[in-house]
Amino acid sequence: MTPCFFILLLVGLISCQVPEPQYGIAYITDRDDNFDIYFTDELGAAHHKLTDNVGMDWNPKWNEGSDGIMYYSRDTSGNISILSKKLTGESLPLETAGLEEFILSPDGNTALFTLKDSVYSHILALNLLTKDTLVFVDHPSYNGRPKWSPEGKWGSFISDRHRNNELFAIRVAEVELIRLTYTPCREKYTSWSGEGDYLYYTMSAQENQNNIFRVKLSTAETEAITSDTLLYEEIACSPDGSQLAFHAKRDCEHHIFVMNVDGSGERKITQEQA
Repeated sequence: MTPCFFILLLVGLISCQVPEPQYGIAYITDRDDNFDIYFTDELGAAHHKLTDNVGMDWNPKWNEGSDGIMYYSRDTSGNISILSKKLTGESLPLETAGLEEFILSPDGNTALFTLKDSVYSHILALNLLTKDTLVFVDHPSYNGRPKWSPEGKWGSFISDRHRNNELFAIRVAEVELIRLTYTPCREKYTSWSGEGDYLYYTMSAQENQNNIFRVKLSTAETEAITSDTLLYEEIACSPDGSQLAFHAKRDCEHHIFVMNVDGSGERKITQEQA
């Protein structure tokens, strides 16, 4: 069976010096007939298996505050848990109380999560120290895929309140909302730049075509990074803002790729026998 690969995040590594690899990439693959999380350097030179749970593990997210990776895990009975591990494989305690799309702030003290009613999806913020909950995004529409900016001052999310998926940002302290995209197309995958001044996102103009763009937070000015007929998914920007990692299907095979943020220098870092 040909393995499938999905990129979910790109994080900084500790004690790496040029010209050694500077970043690590966590991704999921079913190379062992079960979706588990693996970790590799930006060159794809070494691949380390992080999870080995019965069932399926997916959606890893790096968190600076806990110095570990959060991820979803579904057992063979269909029960879903949110778990956390260090890159060494050591499990970390994490209380999520069954929350969906749970993502920790950079300091590890606050979590954004989605709450669905019978029709809509809203975003709430949970203070893990006081256990207080604040309604973060409350609008009669779909609101989801929340992301923290690197410094924790902003949150971003996707909403279809204008009939199709658009990208929004919200200043946490003032709960100030900014609409960032105005297109008839569908925005989906997002990633903050390392400095938090840009949001990278994918936009789909038609089926099986998903290009990468970026929008400047201060001006809402957009810029195309790719402009072809290929498919780019699960994008992640490196901490220094120089690289983008993503999952793509090329020549009928799913793999993880890395390229420069201007769209040049694309290179594959997973192989079928990796």
